[in-house]
Amino acid sequence: MKLIDINISNDKVYSTKDNNSKVVVAIGNFDGLHKGHQKLLQVTKNEAVSRKLPFGIITFDPHPRDFFLKSKSNFLLTDSLEKKRLFDDLGIDYFFKIKFNDDLRMLSPENFIKLILKNTINVDSIYAGENFRFGKNREGSFENKVLFQKYEIEAKTCTLHRNESDKIVSSEVIRESILSLDFKYVKSCLGRNWALTGIVQKGDQNGRKLGFATANIQLLKTLEPKFGVYFTRSRIMNQNGSDFTSTHMPSITNFGIRPTLDGQKKLFETHILNYEEYFKNNEIYDQRIQVEVLDFLRDEKKFNSFEELKDQILKDVEKAKLFHENK
Repeated sequence: MKLIDINISNDKVYSTKDNNSKVVVAIGNFDGLHKGHQKLLQVTKNEAVSRKLPFGIITFDPHPRDFFLKSKSNFLLTDSLEKKRLFDDLGIDYFFKIKFNDDLRMLSPENFIKLILKNTINVDSIYAGENFRFGKNREGSFENKVLFQKYEIEAKTCTLHRNESDKIVSSEVIRESILSLDFKYVKSCLGRNWALTGIVQKGDQNGRKLGFATANIQLLKTLEPKFGVYFTRSRIMNQNGSDFTSTHMPSITNFGIRPTLDGQKKLFETHILNYEEYFKNNEIYDQRIQVEVLDFLRDEKKFNSFEELKDQILKDVEKAKLFHENK
């Protein structure tokens, strides 16, 4: 997959695309790459194969929601490296990443089609979900076939994917389900477990003092789950997040501020069960790790003493071992 960066400034478009070949593309934000996105991309890929043209996707960075709201709360289901890995697995030829800025925001729908889709990417046909809008004030729609035909582009929409309960699968519904701890439903929408990734950082080593070493990662842009303890499974990744260097390892994860230890900073701490079996006591600091969230165990709480906390962790770990044995 070839990454193509596109940036517009003062009505001039800059791109790293190095040829003028036509391409069949899907366009969207693709946060989480859920089953609805997968359906859209498969339809697009089939069309590309039929036309004997490269298959590409067009997405935006930052996410338009982040650009407009400038929200301090994290909301993304996948970070940029994890999204790229998932795209790689789909056999995409071109990954067009458009910088979302004020110049792009102010483009009329026609200029978006002309300057970016036609002149820069050289789109032959383009697919999107039926609710996709683009251009200034979201005035552009794929229903305006005449405007696309003016630039010799075929525009098609894909009906929104519904689950077994006839509910539309969307990134927002998945976010709500994560926060309400319905991880079975989350998996049914994604087609996989929801996962968080990051570089393992060296902390204050309180986990080690308790006898339960943890791999700590910081959640930068991805959605923060509810404070509490989770059944998880983990894998070590290579630094660029494109592949895995270990098998799945049963684990248990705490996300919160560790009130018993007077914590202030939010930490996503994962204890890998049978750590020594996997790492022979070697450190995993500065390595990238993926943590899949499987289910919720309990809320975070403040204990009366360090020993009481340690006793509870022992109980949590035993429950985690039983959970993984029965999976």
